Amino acid sequence: MKKYIVGFLVFSSFLTHAQIGIGTTTPTSQLDVNGDLRVRATTLGTGLEAAKDSILVINYKGVVKRVTSKQIYDSHIKSFVKGSASGTINLGTTISATAYKTIPFSTEEFDENSDYNTTTYQFTAPQNGIYNVYVQYELTTLVATTGVGVAIFVQRSGTNTLEAEEIFDSINISVLTVNVNVSPPTRKTSTLVKLNAGDKIFFGAAAGTTISLLSGSKSFFTIMQVK
Repeated sequence: MKKYIVGFLVFSSFLTHAQIGIGTTTPTSQLDVNGDLRVRATTLGTGLEAAKDSILVINYKGVVKRVTSKQIYDSHIKSFVKGSASGTINLGTTISATAYKTIPFSTEEFDENSDYNTTTYQFTAPQNGIYNVYVQYELTTLVATTGVGVAIFVQRSGTNTLEAEEIFDSINISVLTVNVNVSPPTRKTSTLVKLNAGDKIFFGAAAGTTISLLSGSKSFFTIMQVK
């Protein structure tokens, strides 16, 4: 009887510490299956908590690991941002060598993935994809000057690129020998851009004179990741 007990203990210890291979003679985990895995029956659970936090995935080495459902969701969440400003918008610093100056949109209406920085006034792409970008502003007063415009810029590897713009020059109209310069007060533009993770989007306004912009529904931007 003692021999059987000793043998059982040795065998149990072997099973506890050994690596078992199915379809392989060189297992690298406690159970290493080289092939398909089939489960013929499962137990139906009634609690939702386990389902919310019990997702099994296979990494590039074929090892099964558990991750939370939130991690899976957050890694694929798309960007949806709308921003404006709480008061009259005064333009910021000059953008590169162009005539444009930064539009300091400092207020967010929503930002589903926290991708926009209200201090630097830049949106940072969280992942590679296609993004739909729209921006508009309205001047606080009509101006009689040329080159009043709005633009969308993308920064890739530290280099700023103008992606889209709209510029109006004032038109001189003569009415009863009185010359009047007219120009629409609103500027707007939009585009689709292909971004890599880390690329930045920001906005600029240009004018031959000092201008101020209305806020709220008059001057705002939206960014939506479509792919």
